[in-house]
Parts: sequence; C-alpha cells; structure tokens
Amino acid sequence: MQMSLKSLIFSFIVNSATAGRDVIPFTHLQVSSPMTVEVVTDTSQSQVSLDIAADGMGLGWTVKASVEPMTFGRTLLLGMDERAARQGFHWPSSAGQATLRVPEALTEVSATGGAQVLVDVVTSALLADSKSNLTVTKFVTANKNRTNFIMASSGANITVEGGFAGKAFVKVGTGCIVKLGCLVSEAAVEADEGAKLFINAEWDTLNINAEDDETVKIIE
Repeated sequence: MQMSLKSLIFSFIVNSATAGRDVIPFTHLQVSSPMTVEVVTDTSQSQVSLDIAADGMGLGWTVKASVEPMTFGRTLLLGMDERAARQGFHWPSSAGQATLRVPEALTEVSATGGAQVLVDVVTSALLADSKSNLTVTKFVTANKNRTNFIMASSGANITVEGGFAGKAFVKVGTGCIVKLGCLVSEAAVEADEGAKLFINAEWDTLNINAEDDETVKIIE
C-alpha cells in the first residue's frame, strides 16, 4: 500500500511538471527568443495546447507565454522571461523547445531573437528578423483580394514550401534569404543589396525594386 501511494505521488508530480500550459485563443504568434517552436494545426481540437520542454525540467519560469491584445488581433508572445534574460540565462539542450497546437490556422507568425519556427499553415503574414528562421509548410491566403505581407530583415530567413499566397508585398533585407514555393499571383518586391528572393510567380506579375538584378529569381 505504501509503495502504491508513493508511486501515485510520483506520477502526480511528473504529470504536473510536464502538463501543457493553458492558453486563451489567439490569431497571431510572436516568438522572440532563441527557441525552437513547432506549430501544428489540428481542426479536431477546440482549444489551444502549448507544451514547453522547460516546464518538465524545472525551468518553466524561464519561458514567458502570454496572450496580449494587439492592433491586428490577439497575439501569443512566446519567449524568454525577462528575469531569465536579465540574468543572462541560456537554455540547456532541448529546454528551449516547444510544440503549439491550434484549432485553426494562424493569421500571422513572426520570429525574432534567433528563433527557429516551423508552422504547418499560415493565412496572412510572415515576419522574421535578427537571424531567425521561419519555415511554413503551406500558405493558404484568407482573402484573395487582400495583400499578404512577407518580410525578412537582419539576416533572417523565410521559407514557404507550398500553397497559394495570392497578392503579396515582399521585403527582403541584406543577408536574408526568402524562398516562396507557394504560388504568388502578383507581388510588390523590395530587396536590399545582398538579399536573395526565390519566388513562384510570373515575371510580368512582379513590381521589383531591387539593388541588384540577380536578387530575385523565379522558381520554375
């Protein structure tokens, strides 16, 4: 009986430490630290679930996850807690990894501070800077008549493997690489010197303002 009670207590402690965090609904995601985050859209679930490796290592206090009201919609701010940042904290091994499951595709995803973000579906905007990497499996525009924004700066990279982005404004900064495998029907492009853009579009649908003729290449 004593052993069973100890086992029950141990199981409760483990499950409590590794349980996902409760998150209220949101439409935008901003990852602002050198975290590795995977976003999975699961229409069979009705609520958001967020599993953070640090929570199971006794380091949950180092990760901030809060939903804040922003101009364009509720945004999940995910990154290192300010207290940990002030102490110069660095996550050991896989502690900075997280898996986010959402019931519907996110409208906008941004990555900064060296974040590594992988998202299965996005519908409107992609933003990356500060040597972050943002990868999207499929772009599915929510409105074919609206312009979608894809912007990379400060050495960041953005990759979209497929889907349809419709109209787009694409800005690529120096030292950045943007690869748009999704079909783009028309786009206004701004590219700085040393930038690279690979885009799935027709030349005559692009309005390009670039420092170098070799900056923009069409994906055949």
